[in-house]
Amino acid sequence: MRLPRMTMRRWMIAVAVVGLVMGVIVVGLRLKRRRDYYLSRAQHHNAMVDIYIRKGVATLDQRYQGLIFYHLTAARKCWRAASYPWLPVEPDPPEPERPKLS
Repeated sequence: MRLPRMTMRRWMIAVAVVGLVMGVIVVGLRLKRRRDYYLSRAQHHNAMVDIYIRKGVATLDQRYQGLIFYHLTAARKCWRAASYPWLPVEPDPPEPERPKLS
């Protein structure tokens, strides 16, 4: 059985299909990389919440509430960004100052 002749139209369709496949692969890899980044950031913020809760409970210090709230909201934002990596993400607000223990 003979293969069909490759006319100019068929070559253009073949190039378009290959380009679309390559584009989908590149976008998929970018979204996966962005998802992984935000997942690691969310885990970092959750770890910081655990640390500050332990410090606040150990010292009975209410000054850690701002830090705990900051890291909880940042972790929630990162989890949402990891769930929907194609949506834009607002920049983080400045982190509150850490309390100085004397």
